[in-house]
Amino acid sequence: QLGSSSRWGRADQPLIVESCEYARTFHQLHPQWVALANVDAEHPDTYPGGFEEVQAAFRQFVASVPEDGLVFAGPEAPDLRDATRARWLQVPPLEDSVPVGLPGYHNRRNGALVAAVLRHFGVEGTAVAEILAGFEGAGRRLESLGHWAGAEVVTDYAHHPVEVAATLQASQERWPNRRLVVVFQPHQARRFDCFREEFTEALDLADALVLLPVFRARDPEDLQPRSVEILEPLRARRDRPVFAVADEAEATRVLEGLLQDGDLLLCLGAGDIDAYARGMVRRT
Repeated sequence: QLGSSSRWGRADQPLIVESCEYARTFHQLHPQWVALANVDAEHPDTYPGGFEEVQAAFRQFVASVPEDGLVFAGPEAPDLRDATRARWLQVPPLEDSVPVGLPGYHNRRNGALVAAVLRHFGVEGTAVAEILAGFEGAGRRLESLGHWAGAEVVTDYAHHPVEVAATLQASQERWPNRRLVVVFQPHQARRFDCFREEFTEALDLADALVLLPVFRARDPEDLQPRSVEILEPLRARRDRPVFAVADEAEATRVLEGLLQDGDLLLCLGAGDIDAYARGMVRRT
């Protein structure tokens, strides 16, 4: 809702920076306050040791917060309070009666973290409630683009198993009683190779599934996993149409025979699948 990736505020207000643990770039920051949303083993190319290595990097990050600082730990965050001198505030989940503008359990947990930060900086309770209820989300996060072949086309950046599962759950919550057709483009050969089983489980809520080839990024040439390798495990988990295609043209042909009026077509991935989804809508 900023309309861009940033916006200038006032000099007397805190500077808010959204950061990620990729390649340990967040160690270059020296925050007074930290809002810790969650910790997952999302980047196996820079954390080959898995979750324990990722968590160690987060421990180093919160250790940099000064003694008079504060760590807001969201409902999905691990307990790392022993790693920091700062005050540790464990944020409870929102009450069920509190409305949040975005669907899904994951967004409600993020909303709890937002509410705790706002209250700490003196925002009134009624204003906090209005902010949570009025938040419409970010680009490429359950972003509805239009319609194609009778289906509503939605794009989402989810590319890690935890994100994929949360996105499908939120989609089901936002569009109940709709058949959920998912086009999934795995992002990075190493991530797909490391999390094959997790991706298979994360896609359980899809009523039909089309797998695009892996979108390669920062991958070694000798690592060549293929999406088709999880085809049979996916079919074994649930009786539904599941296809692995060679390219976007084949995906379009499959979807033309698969989609029904009223379906929700969810295009998932951090690669160029977003352009594919937007191209569908332009062709209508």
